[in-house]
Formats: sequence, structure tokens, C-alpha cells
Amino acid sequence: MEAAQIKHIVAIKLADALFGDDAFTDGSFLVAPIMAFVTTLLALTWSRYRKVLKRQATSIDRKTREVEEEWRGKLCRLVD
Repeated sequence: MEAAQIKHIVAIKLADALFGDDAFTDGSFLVAPIMAFVTTLLALTWSRYRKVLKRQATSIDRKTREVEEEWRGKLCRLVD
């Protein structure tokens, strides 16, 4: 499924959950201000989680290097 299709499906479900029937003009067409609100909400949420995931990935890399250095130090002591 394409990203645009997923966004559209999520936007419809989110608009329905937040605003009910008032969010739709006819069938599955969202009222323009509702669509703008939902699009902004999705973009801000994605940005927030993207930043959190980036920090976690950086933290994992740093912690991996620390563990590798610790293991190297312990192995060197065992060999000596």
C-alpha cells in the first residue's frame, strides 16, 4: 500500500473518531478545514516520534560502543 493511501485511510478514521459525521461532506470526502487539521496532526505526530526514534538509535549506537570497549578491556585483562 502506498503512503498516500495509508495517510488517506488514517485521516478518515481519525477525522471520524474526533469529529464524527461533521467531518465529512459526502461519503468519505473530508471537509477542507478538517483535512488540514488531521494532516497537521499527523505531520506533528510523525515528527515527534521520528525525533524520539533518532535519539534512541543514537543511544543504542553509543551504548553498543561502550559495551564493546568494556568487553575488549575485560578480554585484554584475561589474556594478560
